[in-house]
Amino acid sequence: MKKKNLKLIVACSTLLVSGLFAKELVPSNSSTKSTMRVMENQSPGISVLNINNMAYWIGKDGAYTTAGSPNGTMADYPIFTGGFIYADGMLWGAKVKGDGLGDEVRVGGSTYNHGMKAGRIITDASGNVLGSDDPVNNHVWRVRTDWATADLSVDAANFYGVSVADVTPAQIAVVKGQYEYDWMNWPAAWGAPYENKDGVDGYQSGGGDIPGYPGADQTMWTVANDVPVIVDAAGVSTGFQSTAPNLYGSDPIGIELQITMWGYAFGASDPLGNNIFKEAKMKYMGLPAMDSTQVGVSGFTGTANSAILDSLYFTQWSDPDLGTYTDDYVGSDVDLSFGYVYNGNRLDGVFNGIFNLPVPAGGYDFLQGPADNMDLDGDGDSTEFLGMTSFAYFGAGSAIDDPDLSSYEGTLQWFNLMEGFLPRPAYPTQIPFSDPSTGLETKYALSGDPTSGAGWIDGVQLPPGDRRMVMNTGPFKLKVGEEATVVLGIAGGMGLDNVSSVSVAKFHDQYGQYAYDQGFNLPSAPSSPSVSTIEMDGMVGLDWGSSATSVSSTEESISAGFEFEGYVVYQLPSASSPLSEGVKVATYDKVNLIQNILDPSIDPTTGLVVDAPKQTGTDIGVQRFFETDYDEVRGRPMSNGVTYHFAVTAYSYLSDNDGSPFKTLESGETRVAVKPRTANPGETVYGEMSSDIEVTHNGTANASVGVTVLNPSALKDESYKVSFDTQVFARDINGVWNKVVSRSAASVSDATDCGASTITATAYASSIVGTIDLVLDFTLSCADGAWIDGIQMTFPTGFAANVNTTAVTGVGNICSYGSASGQD
Repeated sequence: MKKKNLKLIVACSTLLVSGLFAKELVPSNSSTKSTMRVMENQSPGISVLNINNMAYWIGKDGAYTTAGSPNGTMADYPIFTGGFIYADGMLWGAKVKGDGLGDEVRVGGSTYNHGMKAGRIITDASGNVLGSDDPVNNHVWRVRTDWATADLSVDAANFYGVSVADVTPAQIAVVKGQYEYDWMNWPAAWGAPYENKDGVDGYQSGGGDIPGYPGADQTMWTVANDVPVIVDAAGVSTGFQSTAPNLYGSDPIGIELQITMWGYAFGASDPLGNNIFKEAKMKYMGLPAMDSTQVGVSGFTGTANSAILDSLYFTQWSDPDLGTYTDDYVGSDVDLSFGYVYNGNRLDGVFNGIFNLPVPAGGYDFLQGPADNMDLDGDGDSTEFLGMTSFAYFGAGSAIDDPDLSSYEGTLQWFNLMEGFLPRPAYPTQIPFSDPSTGLETKYALSGDPTSGAGWIDGVQLPPGDRRMVMNTGPFKLKVGEEATVVLGIAGGMGLDNVSSVSVAKFHDQYGQYAYDQGFNLPSAPSSPSVSTIEMDGMVGLDWGSSATSVSSTEESISAGFEFEGYVVYQLPSASSPLSEGVKVATYDKVNLIQNILDPSIDPTTGLVVDAPKQTGTDIGVQRFFETDYDEVRGRPMSNGVTYHFAVTAYSYLSDNDGSPFKTLESGETRVAVKPRTANPGETVYGEMSSDIEVTHNGTANASVGVTVLNPSALKDESYKVSFDTQVFARDINGVWNKVVSRSAASVSDATDCGASTITATAYASSIVGTIDLVLDFTLSCADGAWIDGIQMTFPTGFAANVNTTAVTGVGNICSYGSASGQD
């Protein structure tokens, strides 16, 4: 951070105490901070995404701000604790050709200096650029789907930098009012995303349309540009503000950048609760006409239609500050396209020292890069998406330092970084990074594994310190009027120490990638079973099979390939005990050889993410009741009059699980309390739970019925009758048997009448002595084009033959199927 020296001069005594915690000091007086945020919120030049375990601030120009967090950082993780990211920003660099300002490398976006200003680019009816909107007309747009009914105290407390206990009703009202305003005035016409619910083109706030990223619980949106000319709605020039040269000395290009950030309201224990998402849409629209005093070129009539951004790169730049900013490491995972920060020491002065928490880790993932329209891999497909194509890093004050701000030399240094080279000497001279673990050139710095120590990891060349990381994707190209989009995930994770937190962050990142790839249509766990209790003398029982509707809902639903697999029964120490403190007393699963199901889990001893058994089936078969006379929690027989607590869950399994970060999903638990007891006075109990009852068979049906007692206290001393009626089923072309629902007996007969079909048989002398060849010809004749399922043949004792290719010996049946009409 470039203000460190200034702070050292004017506040050196304060820095001795707190300088290791934040790069830029913020006011310590809470009323000062609160006043600052009230002013911002009335015209929110900054706002925060804070729906889950991460708080991420952004300015209305799409760039970083440190004015929101009490830590003086852009992002805090976990929320209400220490700083995570001091600053980040989106950059682009390209060889600009044919736009009329000279063919040269230009770099735009934002880092410490902001090369963009808030507002969209304004065009005439023909698409010609007139200028840009006045930044005063813009703010950070923020919505959440439950704003009207939710308790916004946590949201407001985070926004104003106070505790939930100290947030005031007035502060909550301001936050709610801004949500309402942005909901009713969502800038969909400018490009902000929304979910169209009424089928009418255009955003209709009163028609049920939902603003924000479809399906997200909270969304922020900004639009910014680098066009210097400011115009009103009629296209009349009202001002001039050149921001692009302030960044790294480059001329403007004519870029509109739309930033959409969104998140989901999951808790810290859920991977998605540790992920937020960012979409950056870059539109190459070009520049309007400007005179030589404005752009330095005489006769500039606007960007030529033939202009092109060649060798274009998108860059996610970050200055992460994880707690104490002077002891950070960074790294990259090439397979995940993940660049991350972690602590250089096991303990951190902020997280361990102030919040008594393990120091987390986290970073950025290119979930989807731009289209490979230059066909870099030469496969002929220019529609596939690029991932992270290079990763660079540097340490403040080291031999690899920040590029020069406000200088064109900084542009050339940045273009080297974007192409995966050292920043100095500047482009076109390019010196590669060298992997000290192999001695080979690489475009992926620090791509080793900190959890194992393998490969090139941070700390080999530089001690822990103040790091920067640079994630690039490209090259690709854009013509005037074209646009490119990248989507990033920002994930955090907390293990037991600095290294294990990397493992957790990567797992959360993988989950975020999976969620994005699925369009956030994530699979659901089975429905929770409906459980009733059974009280008996010295024992208890649970029944979750009596409700056919509940059983069907739990067992027959398939969610994104996840199919019901079984039930799990837990005994809990108390009514309020979490499931993790319970004892798994039974698992009833399908007989299908799927038993131990391993999924990633955080090891409680090491804090690392390892594959661990999530479900331990036994192939015992699905059972919908449970009985016991033993207290597994206390290790002794049950006692009458004592309340015991149980929970029952259902779980599913994904058989085709390649690429999925998990293979099984477990439902929410259904909790019950049950107390064993002796029979009440006058109460007669017939039978015992799970005992069998003798069945007498009458009639001609060949079905068998087995009866098991589930609830002895509900059983009556009566005779029960089970009967079967004739029902008609027909199998469709997909092989599914469906009940025939007819309007009359005649239609049933018509639908099933194949009586006109014939079979003729001819016997031939076989070439094999002692045998004959029997040829059966079947002619099908059924109503309405129906067809039979097959032909069944019954053979007498001693019969031996080959029927088609199947050997048959002795008494038995064989079905022969045809090959027409979908038969197999």
